[in-house]
Amino acid sequence: MNSIKKTIIACCVSATGLLALPASAGLFGNAHDDGVAAYERGDYEGAAANLLDAATHDDPQAYFYLGNMYRHGQGGLAYDTGSAYRLIKAAATEGYAPACMELADWYNQGGDGLRANPSLSILWLQKAAKQNVVEAQMRLADIYLHGQLGVLPDAELARHWLELAAAQGNAQAQAKLSSLRLNAIPSSDSNSDRVAARTVDLTANLPRN
Repeated sequence: MNSIKKTIIACCVSATGLLALPASAGLFGNAHDDGVAAYERGDYEGAAANLLDAATHDDPQAYFYLGNMYRHGQGGLAYDTGSAYRLIKAAATEGYAPACMELADWYNQGGDGLRANPSLSILWLQKAAKQNVVEAQMRLADIYLHGQLGVLPDAELARHWLELAAAQGNAQAQAKLSSLRLNAIPSSDSNSDRVAARTVDLTANLPRN
């Protein structure tokens, strides 16, 4: 049994003394929808009951919301940063973009039991950016333009991420592309293999936290 399954089972066991089982228990679609709706209106106890059920069906959005409730001690769930991290990472690993963004921020800032790690912050930003999350693309562009988070300035990679954001209609990215005067650098289309290889190289030897 993998660690996330163990975490979910432990969550369910510890929470059942505090939370009534939802009426939709066993109906994955209902548990997911009811849990998300409750979370978004601030009814964290109602959300927890449904999302715990949805999470047993490998629901990355449920992992993410539950992780945040553990991180903040909401909905009758005890403050537990270990469970929070495992759940949010599980959601990110499944490709849920908001979880990728949260891990990027968490690794950037550190805290709540997690040591800051700029390289892992960039890794999770890249995973979100590759799903066309404009905020992630813009942040990566700034990182490479200004040499932040321990990386050297790299105009080619900056342009790559700006072009992706601009292609989605982001006005700020379009303005930066116009003002940066990177005309001496070929567009990322003609360098896509090299850009992709350098992106992979950045994360190839990162620790598996």
